Amino acid sequence: MPPFFSIITSTYNVAETLPRLLDSLAAQTCRDFNWIVQDGASIDETMCIVERYRPLLPEILAESRKDTGIYDAWNRALDRAGDQLGDWVLFLGGDDLLASPEVLEKSKAFLETLPENILYCVGDILLFDEKKNLSFIDKANYKNSYSRLKKGLHFAHPAMFHNNKLFVINRFTQKYILAGDYDFIVRTNTGLNCFSEFGMLITKMSMNGASGTNEKLVISETAKVLKEYFPFSYILYIPMYHLKMKTKQIFHMTKTGKWIWNKTKNIKNFLLRIKNE
Repeated sequence: MPPFFSIITSTYNVAETLPRLLDSLAAQTCRDFNWIVQDGASIDETMCIVERYRPLLPEILAESRKDTGIYDAWNRALDRAGDQLGDWVLFLGGDDLLASPEVLEKSKAFLETLPENILYCVGDILLFDEKKNLSFIDKANYKNSYSRLKKGLHFAHPAMFHNNKLFVINRFTQKYILAGDYDFIVRTNTGLNCFSEFGMLITKMSMNGASGTNEKLVISETAKVLKEYFPFSYILYIPMYHLKMKTKQIFHMTKTGKWIWNKTKNIKNFLLRIKNE
């Protein structure tokens, strides 16, 4: 019998951060899950660490071979899982971790109460920056997030469980490097009634990962998704983005301007953190 949960992780040379993810999985009070890791032929100790944790997790399905990126790896993991894919699937990065040992236990209890039309269930996420010693919680609001899909704003994907019905015929596009999850949600959702939310903290996510350190690429790929599915929103989005980038460029021409820009950004993040607490 397949487990209730499958946790899928794409890895490549993440030996430094992977133990914190695996420690959080090993500590789960709910053991009804498997961990499916698709490694991109790491040359560090990543796969040695995976093997070290086999006795500590209910089941590990691991493979290591070259891939073309995160979404290729996720697709391979889904294909490999086959009949062993859990009822609900969560995609976590090699530098993410579950927020507490009770996350899967509480999530299972909630998910078992949901009607069959629910395809996505999203929780709160804590974003942290180890280098700057900063963190804030982004609280889930699926109604607001759904309304913002047409504006290029994403759900907190590492805190979002996917019903395995989604993967019977669907896979992640490989057209994008970082916006494939946004594209997937836009393509597969059936309206607001297919979403739900936990109302609790699910995942802690590092802002030093691929998405957090490649803002320009995320914005560029998001614009392409908008152009394909929401052309009217795309027409509005592009001028606003270029205005923001031009303003940023002007401010960064001087040390004082750069300080003002960064200070304003920090204040904005602080106010967002206060709003979400």
